Formats: sequence, structure tokens, C-alpha cells
Amino acid sequence: MLGAYVLNALEPEEMDAVRAHVAACPDCSREHAQLAPLSSLLEAVGSPETMAAKPPPALEDAVLDRFAREGPRTAPEFRPRRSA
Repeated sequence: MLGAYVLNALEPEEMDAVRAHVAACPDCSREHAQLAPLSSLLEAVGSPETMAAKPPPALEDAVLDRFAREGPRTAPEFRPRRSA
């Protein structure tokens, strides 16, 4: 119930019960401390301020044109070391 608790998704009576349990249980208290930032992280992910803006079409065209001119870069060939 800790996940729902940190997301404030429980009924008021359940919130009170979990709050009391977390205060008395060291294991749940530690887990709660790990989960507590989750709510603000989830809010930040969905906020317009953190949403990535779509790049302008001209940028996409420039990247694709350069890729077409230069071609893909290949990684150097992997050669395993010889055993001594």
C-alpha cells in the first residue's frame, strides 16, 4: 500500500492507517523514504515545462541531409586480445 500512499491514492482511513504503520515500522519507514520522491517525479514528467519541444522541421532536414552526405559511421572492428 506504500506506493498508493505516496501517490495519495488511498481513502482517508487507509492513509491514516498506513501513516501510523510507517511511523512504527522501521522497514516500511525505509521503503517509504525510497518511494517518497516518486510523486514529485511523476508530476514533473507530465508537466508542460519538462516536456521536450519538438525540434523544428528545418533541423530534422539538416540532420537527415548531413547523414545522407556522410553516411553512417561504423564502429571500429572488435579484436579480442590474445591470451599470453
